[in-house]
Amino acid sequence: MERNTDAKIIEKLIDDGLTTSQIAKQLNISPPSVSYWKKKLNKKLQENKKYNWSEIQKAYDSGLSWNGLYDRFGVAKRSIEKAIIRGEFVSRPKLILTDEERKYKKRLIDREAWMRYHSRKKYQTPIGEDKQALRDFYANCPKGYEVDHIIPISKGGKHSIENLQYLTKKDNRAKSNKLV
Repeated sequence: MERNTDAKIIEKLIDDGLTTSQIAKQLNISPPSVSYWKKKLNKKLQENKKYNWSEIQKAYDSGLSWNGLYDRFGVAKRSIEKAIIRGEFVSRPKLILTDEERKYKKRLIDREAWMRYHSRKKYQTPIGEDKQALRDFYANCPKGYEVDHIIPISKGGKHSIENLQYLTKKDNRAKSNKLV
């Protein structure tokens, strides 16, 4: 679009009472660009839009995040922060965990990561693959070496005997998930 066209469109949207963020979203441009045109057109910034904070609070209390509030109501995080200071909006209390709860949560996250890795590996094992041979391959890994997938599972390799090799720990870590 040409600059004159941009200015006319932005001026019309400003006159319609839209906020900077709403105009930016509608025209798919950045909010600073809208602010630039508002200043250039000598239009008053309408950032003090009157939001229905009780409706916003109700949506937030039902589980909507701050980003969700922006998507639904067009209210920016900065506006929410100002509303909290004014007392028009109450944020959920921050969850404070004890050391024991924090350790438990970390164990769960580590376990979930291990489970994702294990299941990804499990489902990459071809049907009919000799699972005992795979277990033996892992069990017979020499000391100081690790079992490596020649074509990494993350790159589409299968968990089969033909795709396994022994590498030193240093070489395996250097290879990571690269195709060599």
